Amino acid sequence: MSPATPPSGRAATRPDGERSRQRILDAAERLFAEHGYAGTGMTAIQRAARLPASSIYWFFRGKRELAAAVMERAADRWLDELEFQLAQRQQEGTELHGILQQGLERLDGALPLFLRLEMLLTLELEEADADFATRLEAHRQRPMQLLRGAIERSLPALDGRPARELSEHLSRLALALLAGVLLSQQHGKERIPVETLAEDMEVGLDAVARHRLARESQR
Repeated sequence: MSPATPPSGRAATRPDGERSRQRILDAAERLFAEHGYAGTGMTAIQRAARLPASSIYWFFRGKRELAAAVMERAADRWLDELEFQLAQRQQEGTELHGILQQGLERLDGALPLFLRLEMLLTLELEEADADFATRLEAHRQRPMQLLRGAIERSLPALDGRPARELSEHLSRLALALLAGVLLSQQHGKERIPVETLAEDMEVGLDAVARHRLARESQR
């Protein structure tokens, strides 16, 4: 078995295993943020973590897998904060709008590291790398669930009608819209107010839902 792949359970029994793993992730996150993914080498990460090179490969097969772990940890941290803020501000009937607005507000400005890494890793993904594609898809499930639940509870077109397939489609559309808006906001000369963006996105999702339901009813 390759030393890059720790046997099941072995990492947990290694002395200070989890602490070492977190040191590697901390070092990688800092260097990726400062120098970018392409500008950061595994040797630099190893030196910053102050651990033997073998320690990195004990936990991660290579830089791409390490970057994916950094992305997942940073995204989970960001989503924890977002969900907490939503719980503090949540108002009945405005849940979807709140998620869109909070998400845009918290991502207004420079793209956070986890989104930059996700975009880079997705772009360099090889078709044959099915395991890695599955991992990236799993990473999207939490924000998808957050959006799907809000869509099912918020859009009038879905009231009283189980529409799992439709809400799944709309949540993917919402995630894609958020990503597109964030990219355009980075380079656009005129920045659209977050409140306006959130309102327009909510109206757009509602229109798509109504259109699809009307089309299905005519079949």
